[in-house]
Amino acid sequence: MAFGPGGFGLASGSTSWHLALLLIGGGYLSRANLPGADQQHGHAVGLSQKLAQGATASSGVSSAPISTPACEWASGPTRPRSRPSAPASGMPITLDPDEASMKRTKPPEPPQAVYFLGSRFDTGSIEEAVCNIVAETGGCFKYVVTPNVHHMVRLLEDPTTMRPLYERAWRVFCDSRVLSRLAWFSGLRLPVITGSDLTARLIARAEEQRLTIALIGPTAAACAALGSRYPGLNIVFHTPPMGFIKSPHELQKCVDFAVKTQTPLIFLATGMPQQEILAYHIADHPQARGVGLCIGASIDFLTGKQRRAPVWVQKANLEWLYRLLSDPRRLASRYLIECPRIFYLICFKLGKS
Repeated sequence: MAFGPGGFGLASGSTSWHLALLLIGGGYLSRANLPGADQQHGHAVGLSQKLAQGATASSGVSSAPISTPACEWASGPTRPRSRPSAPASGMPITLDPDEASMKRTKPPEPPQAVYFLGSRFDTGSIEEAVCNIVAETGGCFKYVVTPNVHHMVRLLEDPTTMRPLYERAWRVFCDSRVLSRLAWFSGLRLPVITGSDLTARLIARAEEQRLTIALIGPTAAACAALGSRYPGLNIVFHTPPMGFIKSPHELQKCVDFAVKTQTPLIFLATGMPQQEILAYHIADHPQARGVGLCIGASIDFLTGKQRRAPVWVQKANLEWLYRLLSDPRRLASRYLIECPRIFYLICFKLGKS
């Protein structure tokens, strides 16, 4: 690795990281600007078992190709729309597990996986991701995470806390176009499936069948706003207090709520890493069912409390800038101090390898 007045780069013969990082930061590159992007693939190895055996940080791996499963909810009579009432705490009074039963139509095949910066990322399209999630909602609890640059910086700087949460996740999808471009410069194809898009599609599917979903984190007002936008959706929710993750009692209340609801989909919107820690604890419970999704601010985007960047801004690699300008006081530290450390961490890891 070479360091100079212009920044940092890799040794001769490698891709020019200095130029790449400047282009990424400026949002210049688009998918069409990347020649041969669709031909970039990693070497074949196993899935999460290989990660535990020490898969390298920057080598791509793949398993059996994705086959799109039949994307159907379980058949059966649908209930008339009704939204169960709940006390002020948001805890539901009663639930009929049958109304949220969504069993798989056939076992889905695992998607391909890519390893980048020592972490597994599942690939495929968002349609395939939705179908795979739908097919698993009737089984034991499993959870989905969608790391972005901020998450990866936290994971690389605090692996003792963060890595077990991501290694245990059933599916790991890349939530960041910047992260995807950085993977491309390492010779890997890393599709983007954002948590916000995945949440919107799953909630729309659930509304079509007038099913019940569970939310942990959003307030009663946010849940009411979501119900207004999706009138065919039944919602039960629990709003834990700030700092709940440090209280064993409050953490257990969240776990008990998730187990009691027995809903096919549980959306965890308590922020990173609280939502991942909570998902990890729910997965420990033998009676927990359904699929949990760690979704951050996705509900705020759906209800209009926060505005998501226009599509052209997202494709220009500048969604981070749009969010920064929309709430600079809260997000300045994240986007101007924490996230840029990803460039140093990538060069450090590549230098070691």
